[in-house]
Amino acid sequence: MPRKVPTKIQNRILDTPLRPSSTMKKGTKVLLTMLVVAALALGFGFYILNQRVEPLQVEQDNTQTLNSPTTPPPTPPVQEEEAPAVSTTGWKVYENEKHVFSLRHPTNLQAGAISDNSVLGTFQAPVHGFHVGPLVLVVLKDATIKKDAQDYFNGVYTAASNPQPAQQGIEVAVECKLETVTNPDVVSVRAVSCNGEGGPAKYAYIAGANYDVFVDGYSKGYGGANYGELTAATDFVGILSTFKFSKAEASSSVQAASITTTTTTTTPPPPAIQSFTITADDVASNPGEITVTKDAIVQVTFKVHESMSSGLDFRSSVVNSGLVAPGNSKTISFKADQSFVFTPYSVANQSSKNYSIKVTVQ
Repeated sequence: MPRKVPTKIQNRILDTPLRPSSTMKKGTKVLLTMLVVAALALGFGFYILNQRVEPLQVEQDNTQTLNSPTTPPPTPPVQEEEAPAVSTTGWKVYENEKHVFSLRHPTNLQAGAISDNSVLGTFQAPVHGFHVGPLVLVVLKDATIKKDAQDYFNGVYTAASNPQPAQQGIEVAVECKLETVTNPDVVSVRAVSCNGEGGPAKYAYIAGANYDVFVDGYSKGYGGANYGELTAATDFVGILSTFKFSKAEASSSVQAASITTTTTTTTPPPPAIQSFTITADDVASNPGEITVTKDAIVQVTFKVHESMSSGLDFRSSVVNSGLVAPGNSKTISFKADQSFVFTPYSVANQSSKNYSIKVTVQ
C-alpha cells in the first residue's frame, strides 16, 4: 500500500513552481537554432529559384514574340499617274500661206521647209510635205494620196488599238499607243506614238471641213537636214492641239465643189473591179504575181502571217499598203494603168524583204 504524503508536504509541492532542468534548456536552444537555420535556408532557396525563373520567362516571352505572326503595315494605295499638262506658252506660230493653215510649235523647231519625201511616197514617186521639226505634214487634196494616207494611218491606228499579246520567248518589236488630242478647231484628230527597233515613230490624221492633213513622224522626210527634235513628251500632242484650218479656205472650197457637182450632167460608168488576196511572210508571198485588166479598179487584200514578229508595209511606185500587223489584213485599191511591183518592207527596221510581188497590166 502506497505511503501517504503528509498534507503539509503536499501543499509545499503544489505551491512551488516547476523549474526546467539544465538538460531541457540545452534541447530548447538546439531546436530554436535549427528552426532559424531552416527558415534562412528556405528563404535563400526561394531567392535562387526566383532569379532562375525570371530570365527563363523573359526568354520564353521573346521566343513567342519572334515566332508569333506579325501584321505588316498597310500598303498605301497606288495613285495613277496623271497625264502631263500640255502647255504651248511661248511657242512660235507657223502659218502656211499656200494651203492656209496654222499651228504652234516649240521654239527649237524649224517649220515650213518642203520635205524630200514621206512614208506615203516612194523613191520613184515621192510625196512631199511641210516640215515642223522632225514631223512632215502632208496636205491631202489629191484623192489618191488621201486614200494612201488613210490606209497607212488606219493600219497603225488599228495596231495600237488592238495590241497583240506578247509570245513567250519573242520580244515585241514595235509597241504603239493612242494619244489623246483635244482640238475644237478641226473636225477630228487621231494620233499614235510608237517605239520599236526602227526608232520612235509618231503619226496623226487631222480631218478638216474641206481637206485633211496626214502627219508623218517617222521618215523626217527622208532628207539629211535637221530641223530640230521633239524634246518634251507633250510636244507632239501640243502641236496637234493648236492646228487650225482657215474657215475662209474651207468655205470657198466647199462652194467650188458644189458648183462643180451641179454643172456635171453625165456620169461615166464605173470601171470593172478586180479583187485579189495576197498572203505574205518574211520569205515569200502567195501568190507572187497577179495579172489585171487595164483601167480596172483593183482591190488587193494583203494578209501578214501571224508568226511574224513585226508587220509589213507593201510599197510600190503606184500605191503603198501602210502597216499590216501580224495576223491582220488590209485592203488597198488602185486603177490599173501600168505594170509595177510591190516590195514588202519590215515596219520594225524599214528594211526590204528578199522578194517582190509583180502586178502585170494587160
